[in-house]
Amino acid sequence: MEHFEPPPLPQVAGVDPVGLGTLSPAREVQPRLIERIEADIPFDPESSSYPEMFARRVRDSLAGCPDSPVLVLPPGAHLAGDLELDWESDWVRGHGIAGVVCEGDLTVDGDVLNRGSDSGPLLFVGGRLRVGNLLAGGSCVILLGGVDASGLVIGFYNHGSLLVGGDLQAQALIWPGHHGYVRGRTHALKLSDLDDPRALLVPEVFEDPDEDWPTPNADWLWARQRAGLPVLK
Repeated sequence: MEHFEPPPLPQVAGVDPVGLGTLSPAREVQPRLIERIEADIPFDPESSSYPEMFARRVRDSLAGCPDSPVLVLPPGAHLAGDLELDWESDWVRGHGIAGVVCEGDLTVDGDVLNRGSDSGPLLFVGGRLRVGNLLAGGSCVILLGGVDASGLVIGFYNHGSLLVGGDLQAQALIWPGHHGYVRGRTHALKLSDLDDPRALLVPEVFEDPDEDWPTPNADWLWARQRAGLPVLK
């Protein structure tokens, strides 16, 4: 049986975006996000579109930290680097951030990175997110307007959620075992729980590709994509 060693993790060009927006207590931001969800996400059972599915995730992310600051970015905000969304990230820890909210479109020149599988700060984008790669683990990531990724959209483990209110554009959407929903159209190769991952992905992204149903390593996927190495067959 063939086993692969992890690829070297890339250097992260993390940015501190606090200077681009304002900090507001979570208890003040949460009602505004619920109102925005109710305005933008229709109740449509035939397409599995439920505003409460989005709203519940916001409440779950912010209810336990009502006084913690949420960074609110203006529409059209542009981050010149990677946006790190882990509790251990220097900028998150330094400011005590509970979440990041952009009220319109958000452009991230690098990647959005939530590498922690258990939890992480909320990311809520009222418009479209334009990004290189999106790596979503334990955080709640809500993209009401959709997402345009030049690389991969990856959701891993089952503690977080990735909810997209519009269309999703990417090279591939890879989210086996992750709580995910795309209300619009998905313009990407798609790998979910029902697909054999070995049919889509190169064997080097599995710690043990000979397992009956191997799970791709999210960090390895991201590292190979950043290094320009093949990820898709």
